[in-house]
Amino acid sequence: MNDSDSILVVIDPTVHEQRALEQASILAKKLGKNLELLICTHDETLQHYQHILDEEQVKSSVTGLLEQLLHSLEAMAEPHRQKGLQVSCDVVWDRPIDEGIVRKALQSRPFMIVKDTHYHAKLTRSIFRNTDWSLIRTCPFPLLLVKQHAPWDKPVIVSAVNPINENDIKLDVDIVRFGELMQARMAAEHSVLHVCEPLTVSYVGVSTMGYAVTLHEQYEELLEMHKQSLLKLTEAENISQEKIIFKEGSVVRLLPTIVEENNVDLVIMGSTSKSRIAQVFIGGTAEAVLDEIGCDVLVLKPSTFKSPVSEQPPPEYPQIVWPM
Repeated sequence: MNDSDSILVVIDPTVHEQRALEQASILAKKLGKNLELLICTHDETLQHYQHILDEEQVKSSVTGLLEQLLHSLEAMAEPHRQKGLQVSCDVVWDRPIDEGIVRKALQSRPFMIVKDTHYHAKLTRSIFRNTDWSLIRTCPFPLLLVKQHAPWDKPVIVSAVNPINENDIKLDVDIVRFGELMQARMAAEHSVLHVCEPLTVSYVGVSTMGYAVTLHEQYEELLEMHKQSLLKLTEAENISQEKIIFKEGSVVRLLPTIVEENNVDLVIMGSTSKSRIAQVFIGGTAEAVLDEIGCDVLVLKPSTFKSPVSEQPPPEYPQIVWPM
């Protein structure tokens, strides 16, 4: 966790309901942070008319669009300023959107980024878009993806860890500490979760029974190793036993059930890459899990993570910097 005083909120100018902003406003008040509103946009259609429009006409069109977007951001910011929050606004012309967001974050270095994820009315559930998955892989700052319709104030939080992987133990510590910080500042209910997927074997007849028994013994040893690793992590962070959730089974089936039965508002997990998320839950499928759970998701990176996104846009990107 960094000590930045700002929360970067990604605004989607195509929707009316700004769930990310509403949630970020609550977080800013509870955590003592400022808000930084961002719209990242790029109109590909302008390139189709470059043979008709000269450079000044293209620049004028882009500048006019950015002015309109900045005006809309200022209108969104005003009610939150009236509540006592410091709110700044920025618009950038960049593509793809996820890289533009990361580039802005690399400049402002926020405490976290808050973004809502797409809601598909036909399916009556939230689903991650390519932009969301790209941010999960490349964003070096804590990334809160807002899925719920109503913002949470005193949330139920689950920190999902993978303490069996000692190479990522510092990341698991950060995950747990972030959950504890949220508990302290937001009067949250915080638990630490680890899911271990059991070994499975299919066999027919007595001839393979010895092999099955050997696998069972190996799994019992593996299970104990998982339990001890989880206990070591939680004891070091002074997490009481009643706040620990250890489950065996398929995370694709278990996590949505855990979220629903416990009215979980937020799941915190770690990622060094897309594959790390799957490793949080042994044998889990990240896409299926993250799309199916009905709560918000906060993704953390290790402090050593370096984003593959460059701080400056590649030279072939049409780029206009808004003069603030």
